[in-house]
Amino acid sequence: MHSRAFTLLELLIVVAILSVVIGVVAACLTSGMRVWEEARAFSLGEAEADLALIQFERDVRNMFPFYGIPFEGEAEAVTLSGRVGREDSPDRPGGIRYRFDRAAGALLRETWPFPAAGPEPRPETLVDDVAQAALDYFVVPPGEGASEGQWMTQTTNMPRAVRLSLRLGGSDETLVRTAVRE
Repeated sequence: MHSRAFTLLELLIVVAILSVVIGVVAACLTSGMRVWEEARAFSLGEAEADLALIQFERDVRNMFPFYGIPFEGEAEAVTLSGRVGREDSPDRPGGIRYRFDRAAGALLRETWPFPAAGPEPRPETLVDDVAQAALDYFVVPPGEGASEGQWMTQTTNMPRAVRLSLRLGGSDETLVRTAVRE
């Protein structure tokens, strides 16, 4: 008489094979999900940086000479005059300062209306996880043509263009935006 049941050995072999298959599938899924999360986090940081660069370009394009707020261009910070607004007031002349905070690894933006009355301006974090930030200024000497200008890392003269370079943490790629003053 032949029985049609599986032996214990056959069941153990099937369980072992299924364990290996489930382990391989689980490893593939977890590594795929980890790569997906890393790519998603990087693309969110890159999108955040792109929005900050667009805002920076808009502020530089719209800056104007203003006696109360002198232009100050440094390697990691810039102060310029432009139109600023708050929740409680419409746009009016004021100061705008972009600066790289090395300790926090962030690009910050501060605005204040002119004259500077009221509370101290609070910096707004535009981009987190910034490994490096650099500003360069294209300055044209008075009486010279635009082709006679040169790029500088510091200036107190109103530049023709300002270039901001950002390198995000965990990336070798540098995001660069050159804003030309109108």
